[in-house]
Amino acid sequence: MKTNIINNPSGLKRYGFEFWLRKKFKIPFFFKNYLNWEHGWEFQEFDCQNLTIYRTWLNRNMKNVVSSKKKKKFLEDLGFDNIYVAPYPFYFFFNNFFETEFNNIFGKQYYKKDKFLEASLLVMPNKIQAFTNKKEQRKRIFNYLEYIETLKNNFEKISICIIPNDKKTEIWADVIEKFDFDFIEGVSPYDGNGYFRLINIFQNYNYVTSDCLGSHVLYAALMKKKFSICMAVEQVSRNINNIVVPKNSPISSKNIIEDLEYSYSKAYLKKNFSFLMKDNPIDGKIYYEWALENIGENKSISNSELIEMLDYRYEKQFIKLIKKMFKK
Repeated sequence: MKTNIINNPSGLKRYGFEFWLRKKFKIPFFFKNYLNWEHGWEFQEFDCQNLTIYRTWLNRNMKNVVSSKKKKKFLEDLGFDNIYVAPYPFYFFFNNFFETEFNNIFGKQYYKKDKFLEASLLVMPNKIQAFTNKKEQRKRIFNYLEYIETLKNNFEKISICIIPNDKKTEIWADVIEKFDFDFIEGVSPYDGNGYFRLINIFQNYNYVTSDCLGSHVLYAALMKKKFSICMAVEQVSRNINNIVVPKNSPISSKNIIEDLEYSYSKAYLKKNFSFLMKDNPIDGKIYYEWALENIGENKSISNSELIEMLDYRYEKQFIKLIKKMFKK
């Protein structure tokens, strides 16, 4: 499967979601999208409300799609409008929504199902975080992989998944040189086939483990992988001086940093998702029902509802164009 490059992987475009929606609904190339769709699991959305408010405020001039009625009400009570509810994009790929379009382009089976080893482990380390000390990040990654090295007798196959941007760094170049692992490349938000590629990666493993929360947790659980978080990150400190927010932002950079640090800390994980924490990935469990609940509501949304929500109609595109012209 070739990489289909996306020039601006923001909101709806990430990992190819808009590309495949356009294919499915045969949308003219000149149609614009005016919608932001939460692309990944917002696990801290109610515990760290500063982050939720700030992210929505940044996209306040667009329609916003969130994953639950509870979040829709929370945002509307704060004065935000044009809030819609639908599952995270991964659900549509997982649920064969684009099966026909995929097969028409690639001319092969929708999912490539390789036979995996029963004791196969996919390791997904926390990516190199923004606004952090690189020496601390280096130490964290090396310590984590030294721990993974001690597990080699528990598994027939262990692969380390590295996101493409991290793979280009000096830290991961040194990691690859030091450790004797099977290193595989993860997916990039610039990859229009990213969700398909991620599904194919997960299918080759029985166990998936990580040292942090993130969308990968939800996706692996939805695919019935035996998931665990082992040797969780204590806390990722961030430099407040490196983050710049607009002057009219309702949320300060200090509050954003505080929410980021807390939501990615071991304390937060232990308080809210302790059931995911294990001493060894071999103790990982399948959390399918939990993942299905958290992947988002309104799973039965119809094609016509999607088209209406996305403004993929000539009259809607024309109205948006006129409004844009009169704003200038």
